Amino acid sequence: MSQEEAQQSVIRQSITLPGSSCDMRIGKDALYNMGRELRLLVGKPRKAALICGADVSGDLAEELCRQLSDGGFAAAEAGLPANEHITTLDIAHELFIFLSNEGITADDVLVFAGNEQVAGLASYIASAWCGGMEFAFVPTTALGAVQGITTPPALSATAVSAPVVATKARPRMAFCDLTYMDLTGEEQFQTALAYAVSTAVCDNTDAFGRLAEKAQKIMEHDEQTIVDQLVDTIKCRGRIEASTSLAIRQSNSYGFIFEAALDHLFDGIPRALKIAEGLRVNARLSVGLEEADMDLMYSQDALLTSLGIGQIACEVQAQELIDALKAVCFARTNRFLLPLPLAMGRVRYTAVPDELLYEHLQAWCVLHKQLLSNT
Repeated sequence: MSQEEAQQSVIRQSITLPGSSCDMRIGKDALYNMGRELRLLVGKPRKAALICGADVSGDLAEELCRQLSDGGFAAAEAGLPANEHITTLDIAHELFIFLSNEGITADDVLVFAGNEQVAGLASYIASAWCGGMEFAFVPTTALGAVQGITTPPALSATAVSAPVVATKARPRMAFCDLTYMDLTGEEQFQTALAYAVSTAVCDNTDAFGRLAEKAQKIMEHDEQTIVDQLVDTIKCRGRIEASTSLAIRQSNSYGFIFEAALDHLFDGIPRALKIAEGLRVNARLSVGLEEADMDLMYSQDALLTSLGIGQIACEVQAQELIDALKAVCFARTNRFLLPLPLAMGRVRYTAVPDELLYEHLQAWCVLHKQLLSNT
């Protein structure tokens, strides 16, 4: 393929991020000329540390090494374990040892390839090594692109502690090559769609409408529609994250506090379902506070249904759920506030009276126990 043909098949988009931007490429052959493009991050190429997640195929790892060699970099490669949770300081410590042994300096480049958890490690390591380094990210899934580029997950100090170790480091370049990305893998794909709904509600009515219009083609796995929505979601999410307003930045947590609370109580529930339940509960709390109108709640419910994101069948007591929510909040702050959609494009942290919270969660628990009996 010629350089002109490769460029025509790839969308290039600048993503606004906190304190910087990310030059993102997405499409078939997005990795074309990656090695030479990485020179923009370091000037004269010398060494590159290539860190690959467990889901990186041999073909992708080989292509990345070839690209780095073409760019004039001597690549040192490290693989990550196939653990369910790799976002811990222990794994980060092992990677620091690898970088030290390979003599990687601030004049070299870091390249991380893998899912969203790999991006979480990348953010922490790149911000700390040699006082801060530029890095590139090669996502292997749709979720890796959406979450990894804009809001990489925080690390945990231990395997059982809350994930609160985070930095503002984001990739300066991202290469989303559809040849190597699992674009529609069931669980990762659904979670990326849950992120898209959350982000659209946080952004504005237009963003929500665009997603709703694409829902049918997305569910038909129309590749171009999915790519267009990924770009839209990543742009919106990055812009929110880069806002100078703390209240706006906090809106990116819409749906995810409830997800973390469910993590405290259940194992094995898909992330998409947990996030969707958070969106539904928060919208109902906002209506209960008379802050949002019911159209927002019903529109969000309809969109989640259109995207095939269902409900959880489970049994839990309302007080257990409240305790889990408070544990998640109090791990990060001394106040118990929840991100509620007061209107499209206006998600804000809001205090919820105990009586209202208990009433809504009690109703939620009753409904989802009934779903359990119907399965």
